[in-house]
Amino acid sequence: MSKWKSIQLPVSWYQNADVLKLFAHSRSAVGVFLMLATYCSDRRTGGKFSEMGAKYVVQATDDELKILEDFGWIKRIGLDKRGDILYRIVGFRRYNPYARDPIPKELREAVYERDGYKCVNCGSTEHLSLDHIYPWILGGEDTYDNLQTMCRSCNSRKGAKTDAHKDDTT
Repeated sequence: MSKWKSIQLPVSWYQNADVLKLFAHSRSAVGVFLMLATYCSDRRTGGKFSEMGAKYVVQATDDELKILEDFGWIKRIGLDKRGDILYRIVGFRRYNPYARDPIPKELREAVYERDGYKCVNCGSTEHLSLDHIYPWILGGEDTYDNLQTMCRSCNSRKGAKTDAHKDDTT
């Protein structure tokens, strides 16, 4: 059995402009980055790793480490006790499969305004939140057409089910 745990990346990661730019420049550097992120997450290193660890554990080359450094994905932070270069993954957070970027404020406001600042299900104006019509956990996106205003109670009741409430007046 492999000592590596699997990780799941959100769909948005593959659509990120920085990821696409690095992928176009060096596919192997993207693979090395993913293995380093997994290594740091599994070992709870806070995103720190040594050059020798990168070379021997994930078999990174000098070129791949340089590319990741040039693209700003890793940063040199000093030397370890043996004089080996230490790196840190820039912006490293321990992997959480449910972590996601917040819905942009402008989009939130536009959806609330469209829905009249009330729950589309019960009409409440208290404890409003945004709900994904096609759930985020099932691949639903943060788009104007996939979001609706719901009160906390209705949103919790709906859970990760798809919702046919929109356009049911036709």
